[in-house]
Amino acid sequence: MKDPTINGKQSMEAFVNRFLAIRLSGPQRYALATLLVGTVTGVRLLLADTLMGYPYLLYFPLVILCGLVFDYGTSLYITFLSAFLAIFLFVEPRYQLALATSSDTVALVLFLVSALAVSAIIEVLRLASERLQAAHVETRQALAERDLLLRELSHRVQNDFQAISNLLQIQAIQVAHPGAKEALQAAADRVGILGRVHAHLTHRGHGTVNLGAFLRELAADFQAALIGSRLIRLELDVEEIAVSQSQAVHIGLVVNELLTNAIKYAFPNNRLGRVALTLARENDHLLLQVADDGVGAAPEVSETTGLGTGLVLSLVRLLDGTLEVEGDDGMSYTARIPIHRA
Repeated sequence: MKDPTINGKQSMEAFVNRFLAIRLSGPQRYALATLLVGTVTGVRLLLADTLMGYPYLLYFPLVILCGLVFDYGTSLYITFLSAFLAIFLFVEPRYQLALATSSDTVALVLFLVSALAVSAIIEVLRLASERLQAAHVETRQALAERDLLLRELSHRVQNDFQAISNLLQIQAIQVAHPGAKEALQAAADRVGILGRVHAHLTHRGHGTVNLGAFLRELAADFQAALIGSRLIRLELDVEEIAVSQSQAVHIGLVVNELLTNAIKYAFPNNRLGRVALTLARENDHLLLQVADDGVGAAPEVSETTGLGTGLVLSLVRLLDGTLEVEGDDGMSYTARIPIHRA
């Protein structure tokens, strides 16, 4: 439930913004200014006995108000009109444009100097505010154009990734050699992985990335694209950890590779199983684990143990991390990676 004080402030701010957004023509501004001066003069006449000796008191706030709402010219008009009426109606001798004492002269000079100075300051602030608003509009337009260009670029890059993947798949179909066919199909899959990682990171800017949210999105893609109706349960336990976008790309590739291998090879003949993705923080390091309860046996970890494991190891090393592989009950890959936020 919102605080009523906040709602009241927001309503007042909206009213002031709408009021200040009113644009009047020159004659309308001066007519309204004259009406306001006449109203204040009427109030001053009603309070003549109470405010005796303060002929300019009620006019000064009016000068400030009109300077804020209208413009400098209107504020000057109100200043001199107010001075004329105050001398004529409230300064002795009344109904004459004369100042009988030096104190009356000093009071008039102080009113004029103060009103003109305040009007000038308000005008400077108003012009600065208008320039800031114009700059804000230009900035928003520039950001909108940038976002449009980024979306267009992202769309083209996505198409390029998809085209490359399709070409590799077509080539894999045409090749007769089983080893070459498998290698081309794996290359097509990895290009598709790059495309998915790019799609998830395109609109995240160039700063840090919430790695936990990013990995949940990738896991959802796997659930829809690779698992489908198979009896494989994908479990996630990932923390919200901020990392650099470059590091998120490499970690995304590692996770994609490990999940792909687990889903494709750990559960033959449509057997049921479980794949767990875990992400946790340990001081200034990430602990990333992908484990399954499939049929695999742990290979020796090196670049020569197959492209899948070798690629994962190379990516982890690029991140200055280490990789541990266990294969007692299914397969378990655990990467320990220092966190980069630059």
